[in-house]
Amino acid sequence: TTSTSSTSTSTSTSSSSSSSPWWENFFTKNRIIFFIVSASTFVIITTAMYILYGYAFIYETYLYHVSRVDPRHNFSVYFYQMYLHNSRIFSLIAFIPQVVLLLTLTLKFYKQLELCIFLQTIVFVAFNKVCTVQYFIWYFSLLPMVIPRTNLSLLRAGVVFGSWFITQLGWLMFAYRLEFLGENTFLEIWA
Repeated sequence: TTSTSSTSTSTSTSSSSSSSPWWENFFTKNRIIFFIVSASTFVIITTAMYILYGYAFIYETYLYHVSRVDPRHNFSVYFYQMYLHNSRIFSLIAFIPQVVLLLTLTLKFYKQLELCIFLQTIVFVAFNKVCTVQYFIWYFSLLPMVIPRTNLSLLRAGVVFGSWFITQLGWLMFAYRLEFLGENTFLEIWA
């Protein structure tokens, strides 16, 4: 009887905790300690580097990426707009969809950590103002965590990867002709 009552108690507790909103159990002791240690480490290192290098450290580390406009060699969804307008205001506005999507994915998939990290990485890279080929390594480094949790067969995964690879090569050919040869290949890049 004791084991039966403890089983029913734990079952009712787990079912009530699963129906409670996510924010009720958000501030646990371990999370608060993790936050304090992480924030302290960030502040200490940033302060030390600021003392050593001054404002140049703050600008090159944080601020440069907010105002960066790089319309060349770019896979970004904002590539053409930035190429045409080269506007700092547009550069700042471009962060809005990225932030909204990152927050939405966090709230939707926080219980599936591997998938959440993978999707956030895709959104961060895809909606970044600057997206070059080396950013795709970020996806690949996370694939081993995500692929086993999908129902993709080896053949289908190969077809998906092959399609992506061939498409990227085609895009890079036109991007190379635009950037290095100065040819007008905008139509081919966005076709």
